Formats: sequence, C-alpha cells, structure tokens
Amino acid sequence: MTVDRLPRGPHGLEREDVLASQRRRIFRAALDCVAENGFAGTSIAAIVAGAGVSRRSFYELFADKVDCVGAALDFAYESLATLLVAAFDASDSQTPRDVIGVFYRAYLEILADRPSTARALHVELPSTAELASRRESISQSFAARICETHRHGLERGEMSPVDPGVFDFVVGGVDDQIRRCILMRGPTDLPSLAPLLTHSTLMLLGDHRTATSERSGGTEPE
Repeated sequence: MTVDRLPRGPHGLEREDVLASQRRRIFRAALDCVAENGFAGTSIAAIVAGAGVSRRSFYELFADKVDCVGAALDFAYESLATLLVAAFDASDSQTPRDVIGVFYRAYLEILADRPSTARALHVELPSTAELASRRESISQSFAARICETHRHGLERGEMSPVDPGVFDFVVGGVDDQIRRCILMRGPTDLPSLAPLLTHSTLMLLGDHRTATSERSGGTEPE
C-alpha cells in the first residue's frame, strides 16, 4: 500500500503502512534538502519540516542525519533501478549494445524528471565523506552491470576483451559527465548526453561495430 500523506485524525492504517509513509516522505525531503543546501547545510529540522513528521518520528526511524541521508540514497537508487527494469521490459533491446543504449536513455530521462534527486545523487553527495562507502557500493553495482553486459558481448562475438579497470573508468566518466551537465546546463538537459555516453561506453568495451565505424570515419547509427 502506498501512502504519501496520512489522513488527519484516526485512520485505521496498519503501523507498518504509517512507518512506510513516513520513511518515503523523509527520504524525499532529505534529498530535496541536500539538493538545495548540500549535505553540510541540511539539518534534521529542515528534513522533518519538509516531510511533515515530528522529530520524535524521525528518531524512531533513524539514528542521525547520516543514517537518514544514507538510507535516502539507497532508496533513490532502488527506485531508479525499478524504473530502469520497467524501461527494459518496455523496450525491444536484444544485443548488448542495445542494452547500453536503453540504459543511458532511460536513466537520464528519469533523472531529468527528478531534478532534486539528480542533483543530490550526482552533485552534492559524491563529495560527502560520511557516505563514501555507500556511494562506492552503488558505483560498484553499476560497474558490475556494465561488466555483465560486456561478458554477453564477448559471448556473442560483438565485443573484445578489455582491462577490468575499464568498468570503473566508465562509471566514473559517466558520473562526471552527468555532474557537469547538471551544473552547467541543468538536469533537464541530461537526456542529450545519451548518444555520447552510449558511443563512448561501447568504444571502451571494444564493441566491434563502433570501432569499425570509427576507423572508417563513419557514424554509427543509434
């Protein structure tokens, strides 16, 4: 059951539904606050005010600000992952190169629709030392997905072997491009990065068709 705002007065909702509603509202408020003020400038008072919950309710769910924002970070990526799966299910992607293209287009469009989330995840939180381990875990999960796509490309004879460090390099480069776009042009322009990120990633993964197109001076179609 999804509940964003609890009804006033007696509502008869199960406690787990109440807590789930409070957690979601706190997560969204935390990401909004971080996007606007940065992690250091975000206070628990601002989070609870934005979420419409009491400070007591906050401390029933989280130990402190780091615990809360870290959980909000996990929640954001889990939500993004769910939307990405839906995008893949709705696409006709068959080959590893198709998967890469669908991934970037869907991810960037999702971020463009959620500017506060985009800024919090790719601008404000990457430099937050208290959340470094969480960010690293998320980066490694993305690198693992790219590695798995590359493995399928190898099996199909569509990609060449690459140094294992390439996968982390791709994740870091993509994150940097997204951050620069948000800072210089704004989150709504993120989808324009899809062709560049797709092409660059395929080149780094040794995609045969992309490499052949580069050598011949041609342009590989989307």
